[in-house]
Amino acid sequence: MSTHYGLTMNVYRCANGMDATANGITSQHAQLTIIGTIDEFGTFTPSPERSRLHPATATAPAVALRRNMSTPTAHLVPVTADGEPIGGRWYMAGGNYATGDSRIADYYAQIGLEPIYGATPVHDRTEG
Repeated sequence: MSTHYGLTMNVYRCANGMDATANGITSQHAQLTIIGTIDEFGTFTPSPERSRLHPATATAPAVALRRNMSTPTAHLVPVTADGEPIGGRWYMAGGNYATGDSRIADYYAQIGLEPIYGATPVHDRTEG
C-alpha cells in the first residue's frame, strides 16, 4: 500500500516498439505516479500537498523527480511507494518520457523548478 500520493503521468515511448530501457518500468507500464522529489544528496521529499492526488498502484508505479540543484534539470526515477530507491541501482535514460496535464507544470513550479510544458525523461534503464 502506498504511503505517498502524487500525480499520474502518461508514458511516451518509441513508436516503432523498440525498447532501450532493458525492461525498465516504462516498457511495462503506460502510466506512472510521481510521488515526490529526490535531491542530489538522495533525500526524498513527498510531493507538495496540492499535488497529492493519487496513490501509486501496480499499474501506475511510483517515481520520483530527481533534481540537480546546480542546474535546472530533472528526470524521473523508479522508487518504492515509500519513496525509497529500488535495489540501490543506478538508473540511466532509457529513451522514454512521461508527461501529464497542466498540474505537472504546477508541480515543477511548486518545487522551485521552471515549469515544464513538455515531457520529462524517465531514467529507468539499469544494467547488471
